Amino acid sequence: MIPSLCEFCCHVKEVVSGKGSRFLLCQKSTTDRRFPKYPPQPVVKCTGFEQSNEQEPTWTSSGLNQPATYNAT
Repeated sequence: MIPSLCEFCCHVKEVVSGKGSRFLLCQKSTTDRRFPKYPPQPVVKCTGFEQSNEQEPTWTSSGLNQPATYNAT
């Protein structure tokens, strides 16, 4: 699976359900309707992406999947 930009974004909040399912909440969606609350994963391009200080994305897309992109304009 292709890693998602959301994993490295300062606007993400991980939400874990009672059954253990993991969701990535885009907190940017609370102030800007152009961003989905729970974007389909993986996201490889997003105009709202801002690097978190924790990790750094270090991958390239293989082109095998159709990852989500968000171009909020």
